Amino acid sequence: MRPVGVALAVMALISGSLAATAATASTGSITISKVVDVSDDQTAQNETPIAVNPANPANMITGNNDWNYNDGCGVNTTVDGGAKWTPTLPGGFLPGVTKFTNDPAVPGDGAYDAGGDPTIAFSPDGKVAYYVCQAFNFTPPYQIALLLNRSHDGGLTWQHSGLTQISTFTGNGVSKGSNGQFPDHENIHVDPANGYIYVTWAQFNGNGTHSPVNVAVSRDGGNTFTVVGRWGPHLVHPSQVRDADRPGVRLPAVLLQHLGRPVPRGRHLPRAGIRHGAQQARRAGRRHPRHLRRDVFLRA
Repeated sequence: MRPVGVALAVMALISGSLAATAATASTGSITISKVVDVSDDQTAQNETPIAVNPANPANMITGNNDWNYNDGCGVNTTVDGGAKWTPTLPGGFLPGVTKFTNDPAVPGDGAYDAGGDPTIAFSPDGKVAYYVCQAFNFTPPYQIALLLNRSHDGGLTWQHSGLTQISTFTGNGVSKGSNGQFPDHENIHVDPANGYIYVTWAQFNGNGTHSPVNVAVSRDGGNTFTVVGRWGPHLVHPSQVRDADRPGVRLPAVLLQHLGRPVPRGRHLPRAGIRHGAQQARRAGRRHPRHLRRDVFLRA
């Protein structure tokens, strides 16, 4: 999980750059608007990606780790260039992931205790938005999966069922020598030439001091995914990662930028414990220390 300040700063810089670019193109000068409160609620959001519709730059989608009662992946959408956004409450979260909604009396339509680590992208024609959320359970055998949800109206509505499972593992025992698996730090890239969807993630495991980065691809609009590459110590350099189903064809250069250096083995159970503690506090009617007011802001 990245520091809140860094994530929000990146989001503000991206959105500010978009506004500045548009202003420069039309008037020759740079104009920065007032800050817009995107999430506008009382709990914390962090890890805030943003995706811009290539066919309609006024349509943007941002996600977050949502610490409201649903305990999943949050989502806010704009269709007017960022001036107004869909509200966080009551329904500003990705459906089909967790067992909860933001109303304790209304169950969710997902199968997992919590979700997070959002990453978002659009299809080249802007007709489909893709949102990958990491979903996981707090009880044995600690199932964990990367799920793809799709929107066909620019992020205003999302699937409530039929999400595509990109990967699935059990995270029980992430220490060295165990057989636990923990996919984390996922990132999505859509090839602008052919619409292929690439998802990368760090595959944390108990087999050594470093864990590989996996690459999966979908060539059918996100209906199915196939792991086509793996990079890490004693494997291959990312510049040599090729699509296993198309010999000799390298993965897109933009995607390779996500692979970077080998990712050291991390301790991820404490992170799940933090979210578990927050969830338990909510169930008991108490406020968790992480539940400070940290709204998502950007310049439109």
